[in-house]
Amino acid sequence: MKNVKSLSAHFSKATLSFALIVSAWFVHAHDEGRMEKPGANVAFSHNYDGRSDIGELEQLLLTFRKAEDILKFDVKIHTPAGLQIQKGDFDAHTSSLPLQVTAVQNGKHYIGIHVSTVDTSGRELRRVFELPIQVGPVQVGLIQAGKTLAQQKTQKHHSERQGRKVVILESSERQ
Repeated sequence: MKNVKSLSAHFSKATLSFALIVSAWFVHAHDEGRMEKPGANVAFSHNYDGRSDIGELEQLLLTFRKAEDILKFDVKIHTPAGLQIQKGDFDAHTSSLPLQVTAVQNGKHYIGIHVSTVDTSGRELRRVFELPIQVGPVQVGLIQAGKTLAQQKTQKHHSERQGRKVVILESSERQ
């Protein structure tokens, strides 16, 4: 408790409360011998080769790896503008979902993959993945009309949302 009192001199009550909740969750998960990431315990892989052309039909196969304690499993696909997607039937035996993807517009498009699960304890958990689809040539270093290179870099990393700047960070998941 001494550490908590010394911390309170440096942090607001809200920050301290959040830190205590996170610490309690971490200790609970660690005591049970497991580390868990918030969200559905699901991973996915795919056979996409990374390149497509307009009008080309891509036969994609999404394969999911899920925890043994998952009783209910649902996948929803969100189609971005620039792509047309035909979703096949989910194969519960192999945990795979075939997709036929046709590009109608050059650029990088992201297929949204939303997974919902229910485990044996009745917890409903979700996880969202995105599969990038590159159509046509990769365009690097394009100069936008009327903007300096510095303005373009700033625009790439910041976005205005409700009057506040938001830093956009790219991320990737390791398996």
